[in-house]
Amino acid sequence: MDLFTAAVTTLLEVEGGYVDNPSDPGGRTNWGISQRAYPGLDIRSLTREDAVSLYRRDYWARVPAHLPDDVRWFLFDAAVNHGVSRALTWSQQHRTLDELVAARLRFYADLSTFGTFGKGWTRRVSHVLEAITEWQAAGTDDGATGRVGTLVLTNLSIADRWAALSPNPALRGSFVWRLRGPRLDVRRE
Repeated sequence: MDLFTAAVTTLLEVEGGYVDNPSDPGGRTNWGISQRAYPGLDIRSLTREDAVSLYRRDYWARVPAHLPDDVRWFLFDAAVNHGVSRALTWSQQHRTLDELVAARLRFYADLSTFGTFGKGWTRRVSHVLEAITEWQAAGTDDGATGRVGTLVLTNLSIADRWAALSPNPALRGSFVWRLRGPRLDVRRE
């Protein structure tokens, strides 16, 4: 399963179908698509396929593709839940998944609607993190992972030996190496 499919499948699991909660500032939602974000859309009649298309175009495509997969997936979910501009701001302020999770939880806790929706929001973050972990761990017998593997190496002197010596067959193969300041990101092609 590719990264977008895994991310949007998880997103649709947490968002669910049609909801019209008067306490929700987004108004009516279906598959997580809100009337507030799409005022001209017939939310009640929105299909799953239409929602996936909107998510790909309006959210996924706006999260930078060069980010590590776990960060990109988490920011995609944050963009849907908090808006693309906030997610992109967080991506500039926080580099690791741990930092992003902390920022998002702080943001939730500061909202006036936390008492009503906070339990669900924190469950959402937990669900997304569990899905990311499961997806990263997935592999097949032939060593293919079905994902774009990411490894960050901070000791550049071992970088040229890493792929050949890796004990994890899921991490062998063709990789793109990117130097980012004092570290090297190794990503499967």
